[in-house]
Amino acid sequence: MNTEPFQKEILRNYQGENWLIISLISLALAYIAVRFIYARYWKRYRQALLYSQDATKLLQEKNVLLLQAAFILNLLAVFSIGLFLFYVIDSYALIDILPGGIPGWVLVSLAFSIGIGAKYLVNNLLGMAGGNTTASALINHQWLINLKNFGFFILPFTAAAPFILSPFDKVIMIAGFSLLGFMLIMNYIKGFLILIQQHISIYYGILYLCTLEFLPVLIIWKVMMI
Repeated sequence: MNTEPFQKEILRNYQGENWLIISLISLALAYIAVRFIYARYWKRYRQALLYSQDATKLLQEKNVLLLQAAFILNLLAVFSIGLFLFYVIDSYALIDILPGGIPGWVLVSLAFSIGIGAKYLVNNLLGMAGGNTTASALINHQWLINLKNFGFFILPFTAAAPFILSPFDKVIMIAGFSLLGFMLIMNYIKGFLILIQQHISIYYGILYLCTLEFLPVLIIWKVMMI
């Protein structure tokens, strides 16, 4: 059997991807370190993704280890999702002004982190304006739990895409975006349930969630276009 065409295709995919391999290994090692150093909270954040009572307990718990684990997992999620987004942008040359390699990854991750920070701030401002900071705190906590988990879940898709023969690599990318889309749907559903529990009207709840989701996206877009 002649395997030369497949070898050429694989070598084509490998060319210029050394930076990606280094980035993937770095993220994987960081996640492994967190898994062992913060084993208790690693497990609890997985459980909080499925069970709201576990999420509430995490919000109520205040200690240094929890804050450290939360910060590191949020940071890793930003860089993990940022790596997936940059790989897609770079593969299809969607934004020409972005540099290649690790600098481009860092810039996309920075833009994504600005969007995350904007979403957190907008939610707090909406909570204060509506006189219900409890709802805003619960919603922020819940979507950050989703971010921590899906940042880890997206990593295998980023790792697989460069080494899958074309056109099947596009299937991996679509699956990765579907995963991120599912995360956004979970944000909406869980946020909506929290608003119902806080006795906020459906109309204002929909307006609240739409503002919370789309305003940070606009901010990210503006940052990327500068």
